[in-house]
Amino acid sequence: MTIEKKDCQSCTSSLEEFMIQLIGHEIRNPLTVIGGLANRIYEKIVKDKVILMSDKEIVKLKAIKKEADRVFGVMSIFDSFVKNPIFNKEETDIHIIIKKILMISSDDRIEFKEDFSLLRQVPIDVARMSFSLLNIINNAKDAVIEKRLTDKNHKGEIYVKTGEQEFENLNSKYFFITIENNGVQIPDELIDRISHPSFTTKDNGTGFGLAFAEKMTRQHQGHLKIESTKGKTSFTIFIPF
Repeated sequence: MTIEKKDCQSCTSSLEEFMIQLIGHEIRNPLTVIGGLANRIYEKIVKDKVILMSDKEIVKLKAIKKEADRVFGVMSIFDSFVKNPIFNKEETDIHIIIKKILMISSDDRIEFKEDFSLLRQVPIDVARMSFSLLNIINNAKDAVIEKRLTDKNHKGEIYVKTGEQEFENLNSKYFFITIENNGVQIPDELIDRISHPSFTTKDNGTGFGLAFAEKMTRQHQGHLKIESTKGKTSFTIFIPF
């Protein structure tokens, strides 16, 4: 039996959407309970002063609240993608999306820096771009945290830049989003493979995130450039406008 390529692509796309819906469902239900209980306990301590806890315990409770809120933010991006299965571009201020994701991704161990030079709205699929940027930034965070395992004094940084660029061999202008980190280097032999579906170097990885970002960029008629040297790794999304 022969399966047409377009049918395979359709099956893959449907599988991706099903996976995202399944993950969203499995995370949202227990997270609602955890976040709700953490908020209620926190209110009893801070507002009502009914429950007595040590300062250390309060710090831990705040950490639970913060992480629950962060995952709720991630889930809002999941929901946006699931509710908009059809690729749809609209003029958007990309910086609003980036700032939202940086807020969700905040981490006391990492300093986030911004350099926004793009001065116009750009045509993008908001849900897919948000999901892609979230995955790339999460990978950047993992690289920085892994670096800290071997160097406790390492000052982790993630630098997000936007701007415009023209290529001599192409007729259109491109806007770019660069996410740069100073974590562990990606080995040269893996650079061309890390965005392939199902390829991962992490024990708990799925190989889904960067593959999705690569696909999203191609859907926008753009390309994803990955560079890595000692002390500096960057992912740059180029999209024409």
